[in-house]
Amino acid sequence: MRNQHSLLLPLHQKRFCQLWIANLLSNLGNWSQTFALTWQVTSLTQSNFKTSLVQTALWAPLFIFAIPAGQLADALPKPRLLFISNLLACVIALTLWALSGSDMISINLMFWLCFLSASASAFTLPAWQTSMSELVSRSQLSAVSSLNNLSFNVAACIAPFLAGMFLLWLGPGPIYLFNALSFCGLLVIYYRWQHQLRTTHPTSIRLKRGMRQGVQQVLEQIRTTPSLKILLSLTFLVFCLCNAIPSLLPSFRYADTAPSAIHYGMRMGIFGGGAVAAAFLVSALRMRFTERQLLRLALSMYGLMLIALAMSKVYVFSMIALFIAGVAWSVIVTSFNSAALRAFSFALRARGLSIYILVNAAGQASGGLIWGRIADMFNLPTSAMLAGVVLLICAVFVHITQEFLEP
Repeated sequence: MRNQHSLLLPLHQKRFCQLWIANLLSNLGNWSQTFALTWQVTSLTQSNFKTSLVQTALWAPLFIFAIPAGQLADALPKPRLLFISNLLACVIALTLWALSGSDMISINLMFWLCFLSASASAFTLPAWQTSMSELVSRSQLSAVSSLNNLSFNVAACIAPFLAGMFLLWLGPGPIYLFNALSFCGLLVIYYRWQHQLRTTHPTSIRLKRGMRQGVQQVLEQIRTTPSLKILLSLTFLVFCLCNAIPSLLPSFRYADTAPSAIHYGMRMGIFGGGAVAAAFLVSALRMRFTERQLLRLALSMYGLMLIALAMSKVYVFSMIALFIAGVAWSVIVTSFNSAALRAFSFALRARGLSIYILVNAAGQASGGLIWGRIADMFNLPTSAMLAGVVLLICAVFVHITQEFLEP
């Protein structure tokens, strides 16, 4: 039982280990690029709403393309699809690098390039999650979810701080170039992997005959499964609320600290650091607590830390709150992701995950619109406190509802 819950057990599989390491480097580049884009927009506008729109540009493509991305992941050889989507993201990063030193760059152009980069990621996620889960046994799916989340959060911890320093010294161009180069490892692995596949995929027939039927099967499963309805509804609401921190964080100001790229990078980094710390605790906690108990605790802590951020005027206190919120964020993401992996049958898993990603992205994109607008209408503390209070209500709902997160 202990081995089944071991965080590092999936890394014993060679291809999984290679992909995980290469993806960690890619995550470092992606987080660096996201940081640079967000800070550039923050520097060019005083509007909280426009700053938070970066989050909408990052998540809206997942909402728009999640279903066709899942269908393609089921219909095409996954290494081929992953190679194409990562190559497109690399080209977009090179475009940002080429334009970064010119007069053509503007807020609207940055929004569109951010949208296009996120669109490439939208076609990556279902294929990535299913291909990684297919490399291990079902008993290791929670560990896979935790490891993927760990890779994401290690990058979220390190990249913003380093990008903040390089942005101050060299400007955004080298950061965008680093992101482009960070795709090289994944591209090499996917290129070799697709040439190792010997089976043929009649993709045109599968795409025409299977796409609509596959989505209908997933929707029918959702319609007839109350626990899935609850899971997806709560996914939308929780991730909309949790997006208040990334949306509002660039705009927060403190009396004892002048705003700068480095300080913003440190705030993002400490949030990611909390998520990294949580990754080493989740496996052990799952052996003692149910998924629902963990999620209830994480939602409560995230909500309380949002309220603390709204009330705090001291930079150090905000850093402590962000670290605790990062721990809670990791538990929330891992709980929902592992529940989604278990919820759908193997044959429909990619398309089922595409529905889950769609709902998740719709929540986060909505959060980018809502919390920035509320901050402009009232103020930043009011927006953050409102999100925190509703998250506490969500924690109460998880406490009183059925065991919808259990294996």
